[in-house]
This record gives sequence, C-alpha cells and structure tokens, in this order.
Amino acid sequence: MAKIEDFYHAPAEERANPRQRECPDCGALLVRRTSERMSPLYREINYQCQNFFCASTFKGYEEIVYRLKVPMQPNPLVTLPISPSQRYAEPLPLGASKDMKGCCPECGERLRKQLIPTNDPLQYVVSVECSQHHCSWAASAVTELKPVAKAKSPA
Repeated sequence: MAKIEDFYHAPAEERANPRQRECPDCGALLVRRTSERMSPLYREINYQCQNFFCASTFKGYEEIVYRLKVPMQPNPLVTLPISPSQRYAEPLPLGASKDMKGCCPECGERLRKQLIPTNDPLQYVVSVECSQHHCSWAASAVTELKPVAKAKSPA
C-alpha cells in the first residue's frame, strides 16, 4: 500500500522535522506566514510551502481543546474541560501523601493483576506484579470465591 511519503518530491534536507508542519503535497517545511487570534483558545494560521517548485499555501486552525493540568489561578473567562485522562483523578489535599493502592510499593508504577484458576472451581491464585520491566516486585495469594445469593427480580 502506498504511503503519502512515497509521493514527496522535496529534497530530504528541506523536509520538516517531527515538531514542524510539512507540506501535504511535497513534504517540505511549511512556514507560518500569518496567524490571527480568533479567541483565547482558537487561532487561524496561513502556511506557505518552502519548496520553490511547490510553493503551495494553506489555511489551518490551532485550537486548545482541554486542560492537562489545572493552574493555580485559572482565567475565569476561559472554560475548558479537564483532560479525559485526568477527569477522575482526585487532587491531593496539601501535605497529604499519595495513596499507593494499585501501585508498586517499590517504584510507584501501576500493578498488573491476574486471576489464575486452580483445580477447585471456587479457588484462584491472585498474581500481582509491577508493570515496569526494570522492577522485580511481585506477590501472589490464594483466594476463594464465596457464592452470593442473587436478589430476585419482581416478575
């Protein structure tokens, strides 16, 4: 299957690095010619290709869509949702230590948990290990499932 890079005809030294925009036509560096602030979160940008033989121009948009971290003094006029990854994180009170539940006691990374069945259908081995390759922390224990009476639904 053909990739877009197969159609680039700009010399390699003129191509954009990962932090820069590249021309979708030739792969050369796009330079920001004008930038107009439409709001505190939204900007309209005009780009021009640096490849002399291409010289394409483009209009693009840059937008801030959510917060990764809430600042100490947020702007009251800017309303942004919190990052999906941070939405359920609870801030720690000042001076409190981080709860290590679900984290490796040695390195603080997430733990990988696994239930391993045994010959007894109600007995399992719980295996817990650190998700980092460089950390060797691990633990296991035998646990027994206890039957629970289901609540009867009204018919």
